[in-house]
Amino acid sequence: MGKASYTDRKLTDAERSVAQKYYYLVSYFIWKKHLTPMTEWEGELAIPYIQAIKKYSDYDQLHCFSIKTVIFYALDSARANYFKKRNCAKRKAGSIYLRL
Repeated sequence: MGKASYTDRKLTDAERSVAQKYYYLVSYFIWKKHLTPMTEWEGELAIPYIQAIKKYSDYDQLHCFSIKTVIFYALDSARANYFKKRNCAKRKAGSIYLRL
């Protein structure tokens, strides 16, 4: 599976204005999910937030949803991936990771 086309390009001017308009959703998401410390999570969720905006502008199929919905689901997916990576067996202290 290859990389999506929107991952390597910069934001357009229209996307930049949308990103500025809806940036409050990142803080709202952090507050809603009780994630602390806030500054660490803002850094962790910044790239998925930008990717969600680029994905929304590239794919017309997503326009049946609100951009807020697309952003919120992208942030929730990034949060879940963060915890999945953090809690995997090879990162836990005291566990032995054997590669067979």
